[in-house]
Amino acid sequence: MEIALPRLSGIGLHLFVIIILVALAAYLCHYRKTPGVLPLIASLGARILWLTCIVMFSVSSSLHWQLVWNKLAFLSGYILVPSWFVFILQVSGWGSWLTWHRLVAIIFAPAVTILIIFTNEWHGWFTVRGILHWLMLDYNYLLALVCWYINLQWIRQSSGLRRRQAVIIAIGPLFSFSGQVTGLFSQWVYAPMLLPVGFLLSALIWCWALLHWRTLNIIPIAKDTVITNMGDGFAVVDNQGYIYELNPAAAAMLDIAVSQAVGRQAAEIFAGWPALIGIGDNHDLETLEAVRDFANERRFYQISATLLKNPQGYLLGKTIIIKDITEQKQAQATMVEQQKALSILAERNRLGRELHDAQGQFPGYVKTLTQAIRLLLQKGRVEDADRHLERLTNAADAAFTDVRESITGLKITAKDWNFFHNLRTWLSQFEKSSAITTIYTGPESRPPKWVAPEAEVQLLRIIQEVLVNARKHSGATRAEVAFAVGDDRLTVTIADNGSGFDAKKSYKNSASFGLGIIRERAEEIGGTCKIRSASDQGTVVTVEVLLIKTQEKSAI
Repeated sequence: MEIALPRLSGIGLHLFVIIILVALAAYLCHYRKTPGVLPLIASLGARILWLTCIVMFSVSSSLHWQLVWNKLAFLSGYILVPSWFVFILQVSGWGSWLTWHRLVAIIFAPAVTILIIFTNEWHGWFTVRGILHWLMLDYNYLLALVCWYINLQWIRQSSGLRRRQAVIIAIGPLFSFSGQVTGLFSQWVYAPMLLPVGFLLSALIWCWALLHWRTLNIIPIAKDTVITNMGDGFAVVDNQGYIYELNPAAAAMLDIAVSQAVGRQAAEIFAGWPALIGIGDNHDLETLEAVRDFANERRFYQISATLLKNPQGYLLGKTIIIKDITEQKQAQATMVEQQKALSILAERNRLGRELHDAQGQFPGYVKTLTQAIRLLLQKGRVEDADRHLERLTNAADAAFTDVRESITGLKITAKDWNFFHNLRTWLSQFEKSSAITTIYTGPESRPPKWVAPEAEVQLLRIIQEVLVNARKHSGATRAEVAFAVGDDRLTVTIADNGSGFDAKKSYKNSASFGLGIIRERAEEIGGTCKIRSASDQGTVVTVEVLLIKTQEKSAI
């Protein structure tokens, strides 16, 4: 690498280009977070140093200072190509290949060469025409070919706007390379002035692509726009505990200006909101809910934190997202209340129909029968009246049994709820009051996969209604309740040895209403109900309900 001594008329051009490049580098510092900007700044710095060395070399009369500026010119040349290489990797999307180990390997040869140049007075290994100089030139030109290869691959693999970006980036180095080669090897009187022109044109093209056209940094701009305008709070905390970024929504939630929060300790800014302190420190992803009480209201928030790590797994910091879920909580609470109200209304409706079907008919039956008894007594038919009184007594006993069974079933509440204990207790009481032998087959405690809590209540009600119907209408002496737990569903079978009925005509008799209620209860919990019966062959009711994974304890 040789420095072409510019004529006096060319120094002004060199100084003008230096000033422009310095201004561009300073302006680029505002966009240092954009991929490719930092290596571009390093590339501009190398060009500035190179042109400055040329100017100082040309005006210096001391051989010592000429040697110094010559060494610095070599330094700038060995920085220029590696910075271009890092730049093209970042803007082309190949940046994931560039690890710290590979970056050190890339700059190792230029660093060793620079060290040799600045210690050359001690050992004399480096000469302008020596082997070390030509090896370093070959290294730079080989690395430049690699840069163009990556750029061409970028052009080939992309399309649309990205392809235009790649073409523009590929054109920039051609001006710089042409000016450098012409200045070194051409004897044209104005050849030395082509180098600063080439440097300027290539720098302007790259800066235009990055800043004016806004092509390469479209993704970071889009991300910044989304984060700035999003309604959820967003904060970035580095691995030293300092706030790196804060969007306006998070600043409003914390009641602080963004400019006052960035750069300060997160523990200090989050002091009024303890839930934000330490979240995510021990997990890659952590989510929790927090409540904040204000002067006039209580607000609910969902806070999630995600750790930020580089490809090598080194922790850089974490992101925190704060989502206001107050309206969701309120809507959820309203929905729960509505569901409770609907459930209560539905249960009251079923109870009303059951009472009308059973106990509700008893007063009318008593009135009719007492009127008949009065007429019989008036006519002196005492024996017939006595038989009617016996029927009235039996009806009263049956009504009493119905009321007692209803009360027993309704007394089972959410307090100390245990499905299997409540079921066995009720079956034992039913067996005593009805004289129907009742057999239970199934688990003694909740298995790992079981039905939802609300399904337990409906299953218990279904079993009660089926057995009560059997006592009232079938004359059964034996009943069996069996549970079968499958892979994905629970099957409950209730069978009796009663008189049975014609299932096709079941809705035409007095027992049909109870069967309809049983089907309704099964459908409410997403299950199915099948009823098989025939005259003198008993009745079998089968209910199937989907299973879910359960915890060891659950409550209604």
